Amino acid sequence: MPTWQLRRRVYTRVVGDLARLASEAYDPAKGLDVVAGILAQSERAMMVVNGDSGEIIRANDAAYELFGRPLVGANLSRLIPERHRLAHERHRKDFMEHLIARPLSARFDVPATTKDRGETVVRIGLTPIAQTRLVIAEIDQLADQAPV
Repeated sequence: MPTWQLRRRVYTRVVGDLARLASEAYDPAKGLDVVAGILAQSERAMMVVNGDSGEIIRANDAAYELFGRPLVGANLSRLIPERHRLAHERHRKDFMEHLIARPLSARFDVPATTKDRGETVVRIGLTPIAQTRLVIAEIDQLADQAPV
């Protein structure tokens, strides 16, 4: 295995573990502050999303760098090219009916709208936060992919 693939695999595992750690750190009494603190440590774009409504609850600096402002309070549909929004809405609802973590390594690639209103392809990892309807989304921009 080439060195770059090995490094990427290790980095993906570490970030996936970070999402799992953030999910496990959630304490209803303390709210999302601990989770947000963990997400802030990631160089990869990460958000906490209300899985039912699609509202973005928290986002780290890397997410703002990729998607621009505002994010918190906005709906996920803002990040999806218009021609893909209906399909994304169906996928989101299906995911919420069957809450199973989807790591980045699952290669779940989707089109996204960037802060300059251009399009890119991103790989998404999803980690549900136990006992809530919240989901941690990890987003990795795939620079070598053309939008679909």
